[in-house]
Amino acid sequence: MEEWRELARTVPGTLLRVAEGTIGLLGTLDSAHRKLAAFIRVVRSLQRGDGDAINRDGVRE
Repeated sequence: MEEWRELARTVPGTLLRVAEGTIGLLGTLDSAHRKLAAFIRVVRSLQRGDGDAINRDGVRE
């Protein structure tokens, strides 16, 4: 029974580590999504033929 109690004491720390990792992963995914969206905006602008209208400051991320 003592082993179970000892194991139960480690659960909060383990859950905290999992949550921290998840938050980090979500931040990475958000950053990748923003970069991909900027790339797609550039490609679509070039396809329309108005590549000169690209906001270069909005593309650099």
